[in-house]
Amino acid sequence: MTIKSRKEYLQAIRVRYHHARKPEKPPILNEFCINCGYHRKYALRLLTGKKTKKKSHAKSNPKPVYQDKDLLVCLKRIWFATDQMCSKKLRAAIPLFLPFYEQEYGVMGKKETAPVLWCNGLKPQ
Repeated sequence: MTIKSRKEYLQAIRVRYHHARKPEKPPILNEFCINCGYHRKYALRLLTGKKTKKKSHAKSNPKPVYQDKDLLVCLKRIWFATDQMCSKKLRAAIPLFLPFYEQEYGVMGKKETAPVLWCNGLKPQ
């Protein structure tokens, strides 16, 4: 059966299915499944015309926006140096990586150091 003929057949059977009483519906559904090769559940959805609801994703909290580009560069460098580890592990690793970061890229200014340490619950010195 071609797709066009299946759609035509669906329209014809749908009218029959809607006007049928409850005991008459299973044979109509069986006939439709056999002729089109659909599973019963899918055929039932086609015949009733109900659309399946897509699960809506829960809205998460807004992501923090870093206005300072230098801070973002520092955080990205540390993140890549730690092989892009997850945020929980990265938070614990930042204080350990700061000395190596300063050896590689130079000392960070107070402007970058304070937010990096603040996100870890540490006080900048």
